[in-house]
Amino acid sequence: MRICIFGGSFLPQVGGMEYVMHNLADTLQSHGDEVTVIAKRLGWAPAGFPHTYALARFGLPLPATGRLGIDFIGAVWVVWREHRKKPFEVIHCHGVAASGRRAAFISRLLNIPLVMTPHGEDVQRIPDIGYGLRLDSSWDKVITRNLQVADRVTAISESIRREIDFLGKGKVVIVPNGIFTDKFSARRSTYLRDLLGLPVDTQVILSVGRNHIKKGYAYGIKAMYELLHTHNMRDFHYVLVGRGMDDLQQEVADCGLEDWVSFVQEVPPEKVQDCYNSSQIFFSPSIVEGLSLVSIEAIACGLPLVVTDVPGNEDVVRESNCGIIVKCGDVKSMAEGLRKLLLNPGLEKELGRTALEASKNY
Repeated sequence: MRICIFGGSFLPQVGGMEYVMHNLADTLQSHGDEVTVIAKRLGWAPAGFPHTYALARFGLPLPATGRLGIDFIGAVWVVWREHRKKPFEVIHCHGVAASGRRAAFISRLLNIPLVMTPHGEDVQRIPDIGYGLRLDSSWDKVITRNLQVADRVTAISESIRREIDFLGKGKVVIVPNGIFTDKFSARRSTYLRDLLGLPVDTQVILSVGRNHIKKGYAYGIKAMYELLHTHNMRDFHYVLVGRGMDDLQQEVADCGLEDWVSFVQEVPPEKVQDCYNSSQIFFSPSIVEGLSLVSIEAIACGLPLVVTDVPGNEDVVRESNCGIIVKCGDVKSMAEGLRKLLLNPGLEKELGRTALEASKNY
């Protein structure tokens, strides 16, 4: 099959959706399909990452090109150009807002079946933190119309499916995010201990992902304060790996946690597994997720999860019993969940084994 995977953002921009698109394209290509990824141009430099599929860009990496319609015209032109070379049999659009509008138009124009996959912010709504495009009534209408135009819609989690249940049965299929289990596997490493100079008996609690309000990292840091002062625990270290962590430095200082919390700015992809493999617990204090790709990577490395009871987070644990679910925004509940694992090595190992088995589903 000749497939166009279409999106408004792509590597080298790093994010869950971008990696899902890349992994899916590589996998389909390896299975004998012909895949072309068509995505917005994010910079003038060529993409410097290995891939087996064809890659084409549209638009200009300049401000306001979306509002001026340049990206829309560019997307139509590039898909039409690639379609003329060898016709696409299906378009798979990732993101259902601006990208969805472009893909819906192109699908009708060229008479190509259209599959859409929302990834979180385009369909989820959390008014308390102003998260979700559909909080804006104009975007809500656009996104709803885009989804209705699609021939099929894939939901990456049960939580996402509930957000789009207005589409009715038969149109939506649950297809969770996936990972390469040959790239993420259970083995021991001392990478983070060596990098941060931690004692060998320190229990490492790990979070991975860019700093965004939806990730709830400020709550995670406060939970460490609870572990230290309420539960009088000392032999742990919380490591946050990802972009944009500078804003959290003051939070750590205010809590007096400099000796218990460390930040590691973005690491090369090949080192991410070493981060998991040198940790004991994966912790997600998120306020909302689509389906946490890093949680899936963590369970493939045999890590038990401590995650909040929010959409896209609890799905993984509820379906496989590979961790502990704590209350979102409740630092006492988070600290208690972490403490339960830190003080019970037997439970930690048992949930780790369950996590490994559960990772096969992804």
